[in-house]
Amino acid sequence: MSELEGGGGLFARGAFLVSSGVSGGGDEESISNCPLLTPSPTVADFQHPLAISTTPVLEYDRQLSPSSVDTEASSVPPAGSSADFTQDNVAKGIQAETRRPLVDQCQEGSSSSSSCSVMQDSTASAQLLNCRNYMTLAVDANCQENGGLKPSLVGLTLGKSTQEFGFTSWNWTIIRRWCFWGVMSITVACVCVIIGYITTIPTRCDPPRSWYQGGLIYQIFPASFQDSDSNGIGDFQGIISRIHYLEELGVKGVRLSYIFQTQHYPEYFDKVENLTKLEPNLGTIDDFRLLIETLHSKNISLILDLPLYPFYENMGNSKETMVQHVIINNHILVTPLNKTHLEDIDVPHSQKGPITQVLAYWLSLGVDGFYLYGLENYLSDDHFLSQLNEWKHEMYSYNHGFEKILICTEEVITALKGLKSPINDSEVKLNAILRTFDLVDVRLDPFTRGANSIRNQLLSAQSVLYARPGYPWIYWSLGGIDSSRLASRAPFPNASLGLILASMMLPGSNDLFYGDEIGLQDISDPEGERSDLEHAHSLVPMQWTRITSGIGFTHGSQLPWLPMSKASLPLNSVEIIAAMSLLRDDNPPIYMHALWTNNKLQPNTAIRYADNYVLCIERTYPRRHAFLLAVNFGKNTAIKDLSSIYYGGVVVLDNLGKVGRYIKFQDLTLQSGQVIVTKLDK
Repeated sequence: MSELEGGGGLFARGAFLVSSGVSGGGDEESISNCPLLTPSPTVADFQHPLAISTTPVLEYDRQLSPSSVDTEASSVPPAGSSADFTQDNVAKGIQAETRRPLVDQCQEGSSSSSSCSVMQDSTASAQLLNCRNYMTLAVDANCQENGGLKPSLVGLTLGKSTQEFGFTSWNWTIIRRWCFWGVMSITVACVCVIIGYITTIPTRCDPPRSWYQGGLIYQIFPASFQDSDSNGIGDFQGIISRIHYLEELGVKGVRLSYIFQTQHYPEYFDKVENLTKLEPNLGTIDDFRLLIETLHSKNISLILDLPLYPFYENMGNSKETMVQHVIINNHILVTPLNKTHLEDIDVPHSQKGPITQVLAYWLSLGVDGFYLYGLENYLSDDHFLSQLNEWKHEMYSYNHGFEKILICTEEVITALKGLKSPINDSEVKLNAILRTFDLVDVRLDPFTRGANSIRNQLLSAQSVLYARPGYPWIYWSLGGIDSSRLASRAPFPNASLGLILASMMLPGSNDLFYGDEIGLQDISDPEGERSDLEHAHSLVPMQWTRITSGIGFTHGSQLPWLPMSKASLPLNSVEIIAAMSLLRDDNPPIYMHALWTNNKLQPNTAIRYADNYVLCIERTYPRRHAFLLAVNFGKNTAIKDLSSIYYGGVVVLDNLGKVGRYIKFQDLTLQSGQVIVTKLDK
């Protein structure tokens, strides 16, 4: 007992209170060991917790110091009442004096404690341990950590009745229904949009290009293509009737040669009298408009050949022309004396040159491009640069979302290329040509120069045209009006087909002269009966059938203006060219002419093997299969070992064999005139 008394503090005082409050006395040792234990009160002495009034103390927030109590806060008397709570006919009054030690103790703080300690006050301990008032010390809502006071509520806020809230009277059944169907409708709409977006996403991501880039352009001499009025001369209506044939070939553009008025057409087609008047034998201006509209409806463009130099030369040298004479001099492009008789030109009279006015006239009718013949004869003209700029501006003014193009020959580039060019300002004019024109015609002739000449021509063209992006594309041609027919120059029939397919594998666009796809040859004139028409021997009528009674060119009794000739290629040659055209259009490695890497154009074409007869051309593009074309221009079978370069590939085109088979390049066998295109292994 002395230890308990000598210990001092809360436990000593609590033990004394317990011993004094327990009736009958108890064992001191048990009391000393359990100072806070107290016997449970009897039923008669039990005080219900709700009978104790817990009226809140209305005091303002005060931050109490651990060492002192705010006198202003302590001076406020606690607001409380001694209202009795009655339950089971028991009412107990709780005096304010019994509650005050708890409030005072909560107001006192300690710097070393963050809670309100009532265990340090004997009065509070006595109240807690009293057998008659056995209760739990409740946490005061106003008590903060570190001895502060929370602001108490001043007054009571009573809840509002449901009638005071307007939303309780809403028709929630309708609202829930509208919300449900609204959410469902939005969900269905989103799903439909996603499905539509997925279905319209392209399955391939091919690089874009213009209509004239990497496409096939079909050159037609209208008088020899198809006769519709049975007069023996082809016309515009005949071309319209054969547009489905052009679609099957995969043609992107039709190039019409010499459609202008002459005195003796078509025999002397090159004696042009007017660059803005159509030849009456071909049709009217309405027929020409209908031809343009029909071609455009099939996504085929129209290009016109403009013979500049012969036209001006003939007018200057001939005195029998039906128009005013002009003088050929150093200012031929812009001198007013050189203006021709431009009838029906619906353009305002201005300072535009005569060639610009011709371009504007045909552009207004819907023409999509021009091939300018004889441009190399005007390179020394003093106004050449200004005229190029004028042509370019005129072409741009008619674009309307669809590019209008200009084509020139390789001779223009050759005359201006090199430091030893005799033309003044050759470098400036060359840059102007490359910025103005869209295609440069490069003619291939491996039958006289050898297959290796194709490599040399390719490298020569790339050295100029690949110097900058935006320069013209190469326009590969194999012949035309001014040369003998391809089949007549080929050593054997299949060689012409092999050259056509090989040219379509080269980077750039391609020209196909009408009839070359069936191996049409020049007319046979061993007796020289038509020596006066030697310049037109290649312009034989097109053969549409292989029957002896006719060739399908005309349907009347009138004979064609030129006798028919032989067609050396088999009937399926047209299908092979159409398949190659489709293969080209579907594969960027073939129709793209270069790669844009490191701010520089890089060729995507490589000549892997070339000799006098065998040629191997590889085309590549990033993340795509590479393609290899192998062709034999010789009369004998060739066997080549390319295993050091390639392993194998799938044949996608073969003019003499089966498509779809897998071949290895260890012993590549090519028959005479055979062309094989393979998709190489990655």
